[in-house]
Amino acid sequence: MFPVRWAAEPRRFGTSPVPPLRATPVHASLLAAVEEAARATGLPLVVTAGARFDEDAALIFSWGRTIENPYTGPMPGKPLGLTASNARTARFTAHGIKADGFAHALDVHPDETRGAKRTISNYRRLAAVWRRLGLVAGADFAVGGTPDWPHVETTLWRALGPKPG
Repeated sequence: MFPVRWAAEPRRFGTSPVPPLRATPVHASLLAAVEEAARATGLPLVVTAGARFDEDAALIFSWGRTIENPYTGPMPGKPLGLTASNARTARFTAHGIKADGFAHALDVHPDETRGAKRTISNYRRLAAVWRRLGLVAGADFAVGGTPDWPHVETTLWRALGPKPG
């Protein structure tokens, strides 16, 4: 089995900054799920996003709107690339800290630095594990017109609401 790796900071793709990886506080069910996905698929995995705060959400919201999306880059008819989020603040995303004190989403990729390929087939394998564990796979919904392949979230976050304060 391959251990799960957490991406190193700081990160920057192209000309656009990427929010720092905030490993904590993330709901324990997600941490266990990532370990199970690595075991079940045999893929080395890397977590690239966990908890997000308002400044992180604002940055991602700006991708494809006012700055270039570092993942898609310019595309025909979309000089700044695809939009990546409809959430201007963390309270409207599963990555935001909820009333229970935890974020309820991670972005998980096959780890290319350890030989795994970021193919649709591998993301589908991960999505099958997420579903089997009762989680929501980003493969099942579109963000900016495309499935959010690396995303996994709990089913709890919408009922919890944002963290008070």
